[in-house]
Amino acid sequence: MHADIVIIGGGLIGLAIAHRLAGDGADVCLIEAGQPGAGTTSAAAGMLCPGFELAHFAAEKQESFHRFAMASLAGWREMAPALAEATGIHIDLRMSGALGLAANEKELAGFSTLAGRLSDFGRRPVMLSRDELDQLQPGLHERFRGALYLADEGQVDPRLAATSMVAACEAMGVRIIGQTNVTGLDKEGDRVTAVTTGDGERVAAGQVIAAAGLASRNFWLEPGPAPFFSIKGQALSLAAGAAGLACVIRTSGTYLCPKADGRLVVGATEERDIETLTTDEDRLDSLYEGAAAIAPGLKECAVTGAWAGLRPTTPDRLPVIGRSLRVRNLIYAGGHHRNGILLAPATARLVAAIAGGAGNPALTAPDRFAG
Repeated sequence: MHADIVIIGGGLIGLAIAHRLAGDGADVCLIEAGQPGAGTTSAAAGMLCPGFELAHFAAEKQESFHRFAMASLAGWREMAPALAEATGIHIDLRMSGALGLAANEKELAGFSTLAGRLSDFGRRPVMLSRDELDQLQPGLHERFRGALYLADEGQVDPRLAATSMVAACEAMGVRIIGQTNVTGLDKEGDRVTAVTTGDGERVAAGQVIAAAGLASRNFWLEPGPAPFFSIKGQALSLAAGAAGLACVIRTSGTYLCPKADGRLVVGATEERDIETLTTDEDRLDSLYEGAAAIAPGLKECAVTGAWAGLRPTTPDRLPVIGRSLRVRNLIYAGGHHRNGILLAPATARLVAAIAGGAGNPALTAPDRFAG
């Protein structure tokens, strides 16, 4: 078998790349170790909140990250109706805003600083008093003193998005091989000539894209160790369709994402370098208590599911998106940490540009970890 481009990894990042490249006319083969769209993608809550993610990055990288993330947010607005038209699957994209709740003066001051930073980037953040917060979202715990509201942020259902993306990719001629590990890269000189799978299949490739989450460590061919490590996240869902939560809600320790099917996703823990997918009752209990500490009415809601996922993370929390410096036709697209869903459209667009001959962007270049 031969393909213009072989993508290793069938999470939402790999699927979005395949969809973009196939739309550009490329012959694409995607290989996924498990079920395409499962794994880390299915564990994500689907928040699309670039403004609230800003504080997790070094000051000198915040503006570049924000531009990239906002471009990706615009990409979701374009992609959602296109996927619905192509596949009949609506991916529950809801740009109903996001609230950051402040329980004390320190948190209010932090949100005020963030609002100022976002205003510098041309955004329109709104600081809400307690009375204004009650008008926007009734039922929140009385301990909250105010909030930062970003009306142009929101969420998507990652599971529906992945299902739709698989269907769209297949309709566009992408060959998707699931339940198969990539066991090696065949090289000649400074090029990859083919990938081999655990089933013994050899797929000749014009270009190879490593978009396999943590497993991209296995295909890192740069100087030094691969920069990817795991941060495990546990989450749960509640039957909270009647709770009346209208938007994404974030606090210092918990987030809430209400879905169209009545689920409320509650997350999430952060556990570094733990690579098991087991859940822990104590941590899940803490999430449940955290949800009730945001909206007391949630105490009456039943738990409908619990799960864990592994976030592929880098030392600076930014993804690695760029062409290998040692292997001319190998491109990396991984390490998105907690922003893989948000950044999928922009990552796909950037990878397509790099595959077409564009240079590596400084923000995500693979060589930034050298030394």
